[in-house]
Amino acid sequence: MKKDTLLLIVMILILVLSACTKPISQPVEPPATPAGSTETAAPAETEPAQQQELTTVKINYGPQLSFAPIFFADVEGYFTEFGIKIEMVELNRSTAAVPLLVSGDLDAYAGTINAGFLNTLYLEPNIRIVADRGRVSATMDCTNQGFVVRKDLYESGAVRGPEDLKGLKMVVSAANPSAYLAAAYLQQAGLTFADIEETDIPSTAYLDAMAGGNVDAISTVEPTLSRLIAAGNSVLLATMEDVVGDFQTSVLAFGKKLLVDDPDLGARFLAAYMKGVAKYNEGKTEHNLQVLAEKTGLDIEEIRNSCWLPISEDGIPQYDSIVPFMDWAVRENFLEHAITEDQFWTPDPLEKALQLLKE
Repeated sequence: MKKDTLLLIVMILILVLSACTKPISQPVEPPATPAGSTETAAPAETEPAQQQELTTVKINYGPQLSFAPIFFADVEGYFTEFGIKIEMVELNRSTAAVPLLVSGDLDAYAGTINAGFLNTLYLEPNIRIVADRGRVSATMDCTNQGFVVRKDLYESGAVRGPEDLKGLKMVVSAANPSAYLAAAYLQQAGLTFADIEETDIPSTAYLDAMAGGNVDAISTVEPTLSRLIAAGNSVLLATMEDVVGDFQTSVLAFGKKLLVDDPDLGARFLAAYMKGVAKYNEGKTEHNLQVLAEKTGLDIEEIRNSCWLPISEDGIPQYDSIVPFMDWAVRENFLEHAITEDQFWTPDPLEKALQLLKE
């Protein structure tokens, strides 16, 4: 009896286990391709579309706010939109870019109006200004360029105006807008550079030079101007807008490649640049401040508090504003010849660029 009962239990267990066990799945064969068919299986991922071929354009730059439209055109993809790959070559001074533009090592020049550049425009018909990049206006409500003197000289009463600068040590670099401001300020007292002691040091050394008493006065631009004043050892005596008035300080120029060899490329570059100008003219939005902080390495609050030079929406540079500068530069033998408006700039690339933006 026990044996029969045990046998019955074993048989029941076998039946239960058989019912619970699932059959092993067999591999599924892929569907056969019909004979003679040329179709192939689709790849897992679609290959990306062929990218637009970009043409490289080389331009100088520095970590300064004056290059903002170029930074915006790069970051926002405007250059890519017009088939351009921008290659930015960092140079400490725009004067160093001029010979590279002449040699063709740069295709475009973003820099200040200075005597060396104007001499180049006189000698090189294949180099011309094509757009505004920043100018001082007599109606500005902020200061981008100014003339400072050591605070101890000001507080002692030794220096309160241009007539007190005779014999003092002043930073004077190339015949650029900063030097022009200094000369115009001295001229108010009938003085020239011959009446002061000239020295030339890089702008990165200005703070230490003023703090150490190694120089007495400096004419400079933002953000160095604000840094000198904030350091507590410099006092602002004069500004460009007060002493000079309207002045075209910075420009965009093309060399032979963009002006003569491939004017279509030049127009596309300028169209992208003008979109960058429009972005710049939106003002100090949080996005714009962040872009400029990343591109310049400056603190966002410093950028926010800086004076942004006006750039015209139509892009046209002001030739008339530099005529007094040229007269001064010729008298001082910085400039060989004053140039005509036709030698100063050509409107064709800008007109073509603006037309592209309308299409």
